[in-house]
Amino acid sequence: EIYTLSLHDALPISTLINLAEVLYERGQADEAACLALQGEQAGAAEDVVNFAYGRSLRARIAADQDAHDTAGVLAREALDHAYKTDFPAVRATAHEAFAHVLTAAGRLSEAHAELKRALQLWQRYGYSGRAEQTRARLTSAQ
Repeated sequence: EIYTLSLHDALPISTLINLAEVLYERGQADEAACLALQGEQAGAAEDVVNFAYGRSLRARIAADQDAHDTAGVLAREALDHAYKTDFPAVRATAHEAFAHVLTAAGRLSEAHAELKRALQLWQRYGYSGRAEQTRARLTSAQ
């Protein structure tokens, strides 16, 4: 008997969301949003890391599409999930996503504050590469 597996049956949930991130970076936002949502839906209720990452990505996509209300809701949900973990990278990523949303909505001082929060997390926990990227975003936003 031949079985047909969907993509989400063949890959771990976190891999779906990571692949969605790659698609987003390649300019395939619609596909990325679908894959991120599939990753979130396939996870268990306690998969807060996947919810944080998936919603962070979907928030950025919604902001890029000028769906500011939806983007704001998704970004806040991402932060809520991120702070149910003790993983600084998850938290910093959610702050960066919220900064992206706020920037797209023209709320630059609030976006700056979110980027500062992300930078503090990256620095405090030794993520020097990510800290440099965030610092560069802060500098270019001024």
